[in-house]
Amino acid sequence: SDGVQYIAQKIIKAISEHNATGDNRLFALGLTTGRTPLGVYHELVRLYDAREVSFKNVEVYSLDEFFPINATALQSRNYRIHDEFLSKVDILPENIHIIDGSVPVEQVSEYCINYDKKARNIDLMVIGMGEHGQIGFNEPGSYAKSITRMVQLSYQSRKAQATLFYGVENTPKMALTMGISTVMSAKHIILMAWGESKAEVISKVVEGESTRLIPASLLQNHPSIEAVVDNPAADMLTVKKSPWLVGPCH
Repeated sequence: SDGVQYIAQKIIKAISEHNATGDNRLFALGLTTGRTPLGVYHELVRLYDAREVSFKNVEVYSLDEFFPINATALQSRNYRIHDEFLSKVDILPENIHIIDGSVPVEQVSEYCINYDKKARNIDLMVIGMGEHGQIGFNEPGSYAKSITRMVQLSYQSRKAQATLFYGVENTPKMALTMGISTVMSAKHIILMAWGESKAEVISKVVEGESTRLIPASLLQNHPSIEAVVDNPAADMLTVKKSPWLVGPCH
């Protein structure tokens, strides 16, 4: 779709502009887990195969993971990032920083603090959100100052993931997630939303108040963010509902 191609091109442009500066630092790309980014990953692989982009100078940080879970488990939030994207491009293994859901529980807080420090130099963060405006596993009510940490999953979130785990009773009760302040520390953010199930929350996130009850709405305070949505997800935005109230909108 147009949205997917637009985001993929933005990522490629950001990487090549970074490489052109001659800065030896790797380009840091933050990636969301879940279904929303899969189209973008497929498009990036296509462009890589067409020799339009290289990921040799890129490092990747992922947004969240269930806890406890093994990275090779099919239900792992990060399995698909590997399977459908990273394993198909020339990124170096040592530049892949993916939240590890198999850390021993007594090491989790130290692990999260270290991950958070590293994840605060992200050049471009590409994220999706849940139907209640969750970013990663930052549930409604999460603090704007939250950092990478272990969180308890709400029953709603576990129910949303239950089909993966063959029932709510098998779904992990905890998760590790970047905090809202971690996400906000990225230089640029792209928020993606596809489909009518996201229409209501996108209208609140883009046009409503910035509130902890809708975590993604806190991103309104970021200096460089854009929301990329498809037509069904845009259904409740003023530009479609009452276009006479606003100017032309892409």
